[in-house]
Formats: sequence, C-alpha cells, structure tokens
Amino acid sequence: MNRKMIALVILLVTNIFFSNVSADVAVGPTDTSVTPGGSPNTVQIYLIEKTISVDGINTLNYRTGMYAFAGEVIKEKVVVRDLNGVSDITDIDIRVNGEIQSRCKETSFKSKKIDLSGSVPDGFNPSTDKVFECTLTVEPDWYGMLDVNIYVTTPTEVTQRMGIAQKWFFNPAISMEVNTNDGIPIWFENGPEGTTVYSGNKLLVTNVAEGGVNMWTFIAGTNLYGIGPAICPVNNEIDVEKYMDFRGNTGTILGPWKDMSRYDQNEGCASEFCYGGVPVPGTVIEKAGEFSNRLGNLLTNAGSLEVEFRLTYPTPCVGEFTSGQIFIFGKSV
Repeated sequence: MNRKMIALVILLVTNIFFSNVSADVAVGPTDTSVTPGGSPNTVQIYLIEKTISVDGINTLNYRTGMYAFAGEVIKEKVVVRDLNGVSDITDIDIRVNGEIQSRCKETSFKSKKIDLSGSVPDGFNPSTDKVFECTLTVEPDWYGMLDVNIYVTTPTEVTQRMGIAQKWFFNPAISMEVNTNDGIPIWFENGPEGTTVYSGNKLLVTNVAEGGVNMWTFIAGTNLYGIGPAICPVNNEIDVEKYMDFRGNTGTILGPWKDMSRYDQNEGCASEFCYGGVPVPGTVIEKAGEFSNRLGNLLTNAGSLEVEFRLTYPTPCVGEFTSGQIFIFGKSV
C-alpha cells in the first residue's frame, strides 16, 4: 500500500528585511587629518574588559555585532590615565547620546586578573592611572543605533572622551525567514514498512534580525497524525522522537544525524534549550573555553541553515499521516 507522509512546517517569520548586493567588495572612505607638534592630550581612557552576562555567559564571546536588549547590563572596565597625576581624575561617567546614564566606580587594580598587554601603553602606572568599572543597564525605550561614550572630567571642568567611543544597536527586532527549497511542506518518500526514507525537500532558515543579532537555533516537532484509517505502529500517530531524525548544515558545518525532539510549549526558552527543541546543527566544535559547544548551533546574522530529515517506517504502518508540524526556534545571543 502506498503511503505518503507529510509534516507541515510552521513559518516563524516577522519583520523581514531585504537588501541588494551589487558587488563582492565594500568600500567605506573617510577623511583623515593630523597636526604634528601640538600638545598631547593629558587624559586617556583604555578599555581593558567588556562583558554582557546572560544566563551566566558572557554573550560578547558569541556576538559579532554591538547590540544589547532591555534589562541587559553592559560592564566595561577601563584604565584612566592623567599625565598630571591621579589626583586630577575626579569624575568618570557613561553617556548614551550625550546624556549621563551612570557614574563609573573606581575599583582596585589586580594585576593577576587584568590583562593589560597591548591595551595600556607601558603598562599600569599607579601615579597616573586608575581603574574604573562602568555599568550600563539597557532601557526598554532605547532603540536603534545610539552613541555610547565614556567621559572623564578634570578639575578644570574640561570633559574628554579619548579612546572610548562606541555605537550600540539597542533592542533590535528578532526575526527569521523559514521556507522549504521547493515551496511546499516537508514530505517523505514512500517505502515499505521497516525501511528508512529521506525527505524530498529541505528547510531553509535565514537569520534576518536587526542590528547584527546572532541566534542559537533549535528544532522540534509534533508527532505525525493519520487521517482516516491509520495505524503506525500501535495507533494513528508516528512518534517523531522514535522514528524521525534530522541533519543541519550551515556554512562549513555539517551536523550529524540526530533524533528529532518533541515540541513542548511549557518548557520555555534559554541559551541551551528552547520549547523542547534540540540544537541544530548541533555539531561539537573544539575550542578552548567553557562554552565551546555553543558554537555548534550559532546562526550568525544573515547566515543560512539547511535542515533535511529521514524517517523510519515502523511495523506495521498503514495510512496517510499528513498532520504534523516542525518548529525552528531562534534564541537571540
């Protein structure tokens, strides 16, 4: 008996943006000027540490863009150098679009915990240098590309911002484009009971989020339910966790075949799990560091992911099973 099995695909698509590329080289010119012989600036700021911790992870290790979301806390540790001496360093603050948001706090210098190599010329000098920690909590009403600068005020009330001038994209919209390569739901070949068949098409997933946002990607599915008389193997549904596998491919990463996971709307979503979904592609990437395996399901901004499937028909298995869903979840990094 012929059996055609189809898993319907939910398209999780919002706020999709498209841009045209006309060449493989981008050029960004800017003017440059210099005036030799002038007096050097007496105050300099050197960035030595930056973190945004989410779920115990410094997400900047996985973000390729400067972006942050409401409630996230940006922490930057800086060395402030005043050639006139540390007594002239009176106030340091962090500003968003020119408005003071937070005062930076002086912290002790611990040479074993702060790597100054290449960051501070000639190393730390206690007669001219102080270490500060600047903390900025992202507010919900900040949106788009904003200036984030650290300022130092001297006794002469001259405010300088030498060395730390940044642009951050706050509260970017998160979205993915999900399609199949042939424009129809995922379908499987016919086959005898007990055989393994492969999907006739693939899922195509593209990260189209704003602000350069990267995503951790996960996949889950519902069971496949039969229409009309059907049994496979004990009732009218196929258990995807037992009988369906998937394999993801992004860039140069080809993931292994892995068991499909069942969608669970009550599980919630974090950096390691998402509504019952498992990481896709899910390849273990060797890299020094505590969270090296997280790179295995990292979908970079504008990056694409392909997912194919295979299904083993149980015994017995009779009927048409055309009611099912596959979910792709993207958790912002």
